[in-house]
This record gives sequence, structure tokens and C-alpha cells, in this order.
Amino acid sequence: FEGMMNSDTITLKHLDLTGVNDGNLFASVFILDSARALIGTGRASYLKDTEVPRVVVQRAATSTLTETITLNASEAVVNQPQASGLRVGNATVTGISRLSDTSFRVTLLRSCADTLSLEILPGFFQDTVRNPNEQVTWKVTDPVNPARPGLAANGATGFCAGDSVTLIAQSATAGTLTWKRDGVSIPGQSGTSLRTGVAGSYSVEVAAANGCRSASAPLVLTSNPQPRADFNLGMQTQCLSGNDFRFTNTSTISAGTLNLTWNFGDGSSSSLASPSRRYTASGNYTVKLLATSAAGCRDSISRQVRVLAMPGASLQASPLTNIYPGRATSVIATPLAAGTYTYQWFRNDVALIGENSATVDSIGWKYPSGRYRVAIGYTTPLPACSVQTPELVIGDSAMSRLFLYPNPTSGRFSASLYSSGQSRLFVRVTDARGALVYEKGFDAQAGYTHMDINLGAAGRGLYIMEVRDASGKRLGTERFMVRP
Repeated sequence: FEGMMNSDTITLKHLDLTGVNDGNLFASVFILDSARALIGTGRASYLKDTEVPRVVVQRAATSTLTETITLNASEAVVNQPQASGLRVGNATVTGISRLSDTSFRVTLLRSCADTLSLEILPGFFQDTVRNPNEQVTWKVTDPVNPARPGLAANGATGFCAGDSVTLIAQSATAGTLTWKRDGVSIPGQSGTSLRTGVAGSYSVEVAAANGCRSASAPLVLTSNPQPRADFNLGMQTQCLSGNDFRFTNTSTISAGTLNLTWNFGDGSSSSLASPSRRYTASGNYTVKLLATSAAGCRDSISRQVRVLAMPGASLQASPLTNIYPGRATSVIATPLAAGTYTYQWFRNDVALIGENSATVDSIGWKYPSGRYRVAIGYTTPLPACSVQTPELVIGDSAMSRLFLYPNPTSGRFSASLYSSGQSRLFVRVTDARGALVYEKGFDAQAGYTHMDINLGAAGRGLYIMEVRDASGKRLGTERFMVRP
């Protein structure tokens, strides 16, 4: 050693302790003079400490984000450790407290990262001789985030406007679920499924008890335009004969094209835009149009068409089929099916004006004999819905007498005579004294020839009418009274 002697005091300047173990050392000093005679003694103590403090990290179990770490030093610590002596990953130091001379508690608040690291820098601990601690790096990895939930659609992710789809969350972690659309939470939705009909980017987020969250991968739902099926129909009711139903598609969709399927209600179908249909039997038919978009969205509409059976009627004369002047008959049309019909009568192919009921009467008075038929149709005007009945012939009953009516007369009257085979008839009217008061020729007609007679200012009395043929042969004579 080296020392310095001053007066009665010796100061120890240097003591080489190399090779000496750490610990409390004691030194006895003997002072000799140059003759090696003992002139004094002394005693010195010394602490040798060359080891740095070693640190052991202990972690307390926890289910929250608050971590309690115990740092145990290998020897007594004389300083008050500071947070600046720690380098923390994914956490924040919230407190450091002394437990004993060698133990300290460090409190950390973790983030939601799964890895937690703690680096104890030299000098965080200092022992009694101010030796700094060794540098220690500690790391732990454990899941604090909940497992990422799965998200699936119970059906197609592209749905038709107005429809909906069910989303199902698949989470292995117990916690609170939050549903989001386009990044915004959907109020009131926290169950494991979500029924929605709104397009957007959906996700579900699970929050664990420690407050950490994990979100599913986004699932995009698209809403496809919904078609609107519709069509126009010309005449909804037609008769069987010549029926021709024409359908015009008026279906719409906001974007894209439509495939059309028509069902005409009789087992036939079409894919044309504007088809037509001829039915082969009467009845009511439901026509359905189905409009389908490229995305499979559908709409349909149905309308009913009616095909009427053709009208018809049988003709019957009552009471006579053959008539003669003074006797009248009627022709009656009886419809073949119940309903309300219109009528138009014809005689010898000429329409009888005003004869629009089921019966034409006064044949023999108002109308002569001939070929009678009727056109029968439905009351609602419909194309090809009028049917001509077969003709019924009202014939003449051949009689040789001359018919006058009315008799007595005012001077104007009609005369009828069966004249088949004649070409011309000549009429003479004389009074009771034989004086000629009227004379005229008439063209003969088939059957009865009807002649209108006007005696003008003939006076009251008895008159005789005589009809002869072109050869002068008398064909008929009749007396009548004039009463002006």
C-alpha cells in the first residue's frame, strides 16, 4: 500500500485488493522505522463490492390491461428508481413503488397489442456503492385482443331491392358485438345476426371484457334494381271467332335489361316482347307476365282475358209459316245461350229498319212473306261477335179470293190477290149503279200482289172492286163500303 505520514497520523492512500473477494475487509497496520523497529500500529476496514445488481422480473396474472410487474434486485437498492429507467413497449408506466430493499412494483397500462416488452436500463437500480444494475430485456406475448370474428351472409350478398339478407357473426370470444355499415355503428344492433335490406359494406366488431376490440373482414352487400312488370292489353273480351289478343310489354327497370316470359293460361307461352294469342276455346284465361333481370330479380303481373262463345239463335214462326192477307204471323229468335243480345232482322237480305228485338211481328200486315233471318250479337260491341242465323221462309197460302182491308173504308184501302203466274193486274172500281170511279194497272208480284187504292172524294155507299189479268179474265171481285 501507499500511505502518507503527517505528524501522528498516517493516511492510507492506496490499497491494492486485486484478487481479494468482495466483502467487508479489515487491515492491521504496523509501522516500523528505518531500523525496522515498531513505532506504531493501526487498523482499517474496507468494503469491496464489484458486482452489479442483477434483476429478476416477475409478472402477476391479470385479465385486464393493467399489468403488475415485480422487479427483484440481487442486492439492496439505495436509489429511488424512475420511469425514465424503463423502456416499455405497447404499455405505459403508471406507477413504481418499493416493496423492500430489493423489490419494487411497476404498474403498467397495456395497449391492445398482444406483445408486451420491458427493458430495464442500467442505473435503474443502484446498489450501496452505486453500482448500476445490469440491462435486462423482458418480453411476453399473449392475446389481449379478442379473436377476429367471422362474418357470413345467409344467402346471396347481392339481393333485389325490397328484399333482405341475414348476416351472421361467428365469434369465438365472448363479448359485446357492434354491427357497422360503411364504418358507422348501427344503433340497437348487438346480436349475433343482422337482417338488412340496405346495401353497403358491413362488419361486426367484438369487444372483450378488457376493452380490446377486433373487427371482422368487411362484407359488401349490393342491392340490385327490382323490375316492375306490366303490360297493355287491347280488347280484354273477344268472341271466339277471329279472336286475336295482342299484348304490349310495358315492364321497366332502372338499369339493365329484362327477360320476359308470358303464360297465356291455356298451356302456351312466349318470350317475345309484345306477343299475340288466338284461343281455340271459349272461357276465361289468366295471362301472366314474368319479368326477370340479369341479376335474377323478378316481378310478375296477371290479367284475365275472356273468350266468348259465339252467339246463336233458332228461328220459329208463330202461329203460321204460310200466310194470306188478313192473317199475320211472327218470327221469334230464341238465343242458344242465356245472355243479353242485340238483334237486326232482315227480309230477303234487306235490313228491316227498327226491328231490333227478338221478335219480328205483323208479317202479313206490316211485312209480306219472304226469307227472314236475324243477326244476333252481344250488347257490348265486339269484333266478329255477330252471327247470322239461317233463314226462315214465310210463304204465301194461295187463295183465290180478293182481300180488301179495311172494309168499310174511308176511300183509302189495300187490296191483295194471289197472282203467281201473272204479269199485270188491272183494277176497276164501280159504284152501286155501275159507274166507273177508279181504274188502274199494277205489276203482278210473286205470291200476293198488294195494291194500294185511293178513291179520292168517293161518296158514301157500296162499291165493287174487280181485278182482271192482261187477257181480261176476271181473277177476283169484292164488295166494300165507303164511309167518309
